[in-house]
Amino acid sequence: MSTLVLGTVTGLAAAVAFALAYLAGRAWTVKHGGQALGLFMITHAMAAVVALPVACWQWPEPAVRANALAWLLPLLACKAGYLGGQLCLILALHREEASRVGPLLGLKIIFVPLLSWAILGDAQRPLQWLAVLLALASAFALSRVGGRVSLKALLAALGAALGYAVFDVHAQQLIDVLQPGATAAQSTRVATWCVSVVLVTSGALSLLGLALRRRPSADWRAALPHAAASLMSLYLLFVTFGLVGIVYGNILIASRSLMGIALGALVARLGHHHLEEPASPSVVARRTLAAGFLAVAIVLHAAHDRITTWLMS
Repeated sequence: MSTLVLGTVTGLAAAVAFALAYLAGRAWTVKHGGQALGLFMITHAMAAVVALPVACWQWPEPAVRANALAWLLPLLACKAGYLGGQLCLILALHREEASRVGPLLGLKIIFVPLLSWAILGDAQRPLQWLAVLLALASAFALSRVGGRVSLKALLAALGAALGYAVFDVHAQQLIDVLQPGATAAQSTRVATWCVSVVLVTSGALSLLGLALRRRPSADWRAALPHAAASLMSLYLLFVTFGLVGIVYGNILIASRSLMGIALGALVARLGHHHLEEPASPSVVARRTLAAGFLAVAIVLHAAHDRITTWLMS
């Protein structure tokens, strides 16, 4: 199996896991009347239990020899972007349905190439920019389906998108510092280590907060689905970045909007209208059109070299 195909599979799997995490997060915040910080702390305390041994196992040997400042600054930027993104996401999920928030996070696709160009010097080719714009159009169209999103939810979702973009780009910078000219396997290892360190440090801060304000065991059990889906989505995401890069990886992750919409429709059909409202046939049609934009974006970005050669022949 080629690296591109494997990266595409892991990216789509990450999108499914993200959609599940959003739905589980929405269920927790609705049940507990918001309390976004509580969900954040419990989730990261549980995630740290898994992430700590992974961080030790995946420790990149060049980090020992490299200039500490050269890799510590990108790691701190990853940490800041992740924390800000997670808190903004939970706030957005408290105010809007998961199927409405997911598409708004797709707006990250415009931040990633811009930050990649500004920080890493990575320029996109014309067809790749067209793919980015199509993914952006898909995210915007999906976010408009079913009515307007409240201003507070919109700002929170944009804050989450920007925070995650900062996280992604500085993770790539970390890979470049620790493994210059890395193979896909080496990039994946550094990316996995990066997300593990971020989760461990987030978990340590969360445990301090939970020590000051204890949560009942029922809250921990209720947060387990969100924690498990979030952990799986992050690891799959960074494996994807290691395999196919952050821009194409983010185009693949944009499909979480469609996964979230499908899950939302299923939840609404099962009668859980406090989480998701049923969609009308016109809404379904518009969402299908937006899905077409996203499918074209994935193909354009994945096969831009072949398409360019064909056009020039």
